[in-house]
Amino acid sequence: MENVKYIRDPLYGNIKVDGILLDLIETPEMQRLLRIKQLGYTYLVYPGANHTRFEHSLGTFFVAKKMCDALNIDDEVVGIAALLHDVGHGPFSHTLEYLLHMGWGKDHVAITREMILGERVLQDCEHGTPVREVLDRYGVAAEEVTDVLDGKRGHISEMVHGHLDADQIDYLVRDAYYTGVAYGVIDVDRIIQTMKVHEGMVVFEKKGVSSLESMLVARALMYSAVYLHKTVRIAELMLSRAVERAPPFDFSQMTDCELIETLKDMGSYQKDMVLRL
Repeated sequence: MENVKYIRDPLYGNIKVDGILLDLIETPEMQRLLRIKQLGYTYLVYPGANHTRFEHSLGTFFVAKKMCDALNIDDEVVGIAALLHDVGHGPFSHTLEYLLHMGWGKDHVAITREMILGERVLQDCEHGTPVREVLDRYGVAAEEVTDVLDGKRGHISEMVHGHLDADQIDYLVRDAYYTGVAYGVIDVDRIIQTMKVHEGMVVFEKKGVSSLESMLVARALMYSAVYLHKTVRIAELMLSRAVERAPPFDFSQMTDCELIETLKDMGSYQKDMVLRL
C-alpha cells in the first residue's frame, strides 16, 4: 500500500505528501523547523504571526508543485528542493543572519546546502534519519537538489530560486494571512497559469502582468508594514546584542526556545535582555 499523508494547510487545503517527501518531512532537519518562527519577533506586534518555517517550507513545496504541473515538468527534485530550501535557517529566522556571517562566514543558504549534502549533521540526528541518508535511500543525488537551489538548473531553478518564485509567493501570502494585514492578496493561480518557459527562462504571458504587479506591490507593503516594523526591529536588535556579547557559541542549529534558554544561562546581561523581550 502506498504511504500517503494529507497535511491540512489553512491556505491551500489538503497538501498530499508521499514517498520520499513524507520521509523527508520526518527528518530531524525538517522537524526542527517546527520550532522556528517564520517571522521571529513579529508576533509582538501581530499576535497571530506564530507560524513556523515548517509551514512555509510545506507551502513552498505545494506552490512549486503547481508550477511544475502548469509547465508540464515532471521532476521530483524541484519539489524536494522546495521542501528543503530553508532547513539551514537558524533560530528566529533572519534575525541573527549577520552574526553567522561574522562568526563563520556563512548564511542560511550555505548551511542548507551543507545539510542536504550531509556535510553538516544536526546534533540530535540519532533520533531520526538525516536528509542525506533519505535522499541516498531513494536514489536521489543530493547534488541535484543543491544545484536547483544554487540556480544552476535554468528555468527549473527559477521556480524555487528566482525573481518571482514559489518561496516568495508562499511567504507573502502566508505572512499576510497570519499577521492579518491586507497586503498579501495575490492571485496565485493566475500567476501560475500565465507562466511559460521561453529560451530556457521562466516568463509570463501579458495577461498575467496585473497579477505580477499586485505581487510586487504586496511585497513592498509587507516590508514597510511588517518585516521592517520598528517595534520588531527593536526586539531583534535586543536579541542580537545578547548574542553578540555572549561568549562565542554555535547557535546555527538551535531552535528559538533553545537559544533563549542558552542565553538565560550565560550571564546577567543576556538573561536580562531576553527576559525583557
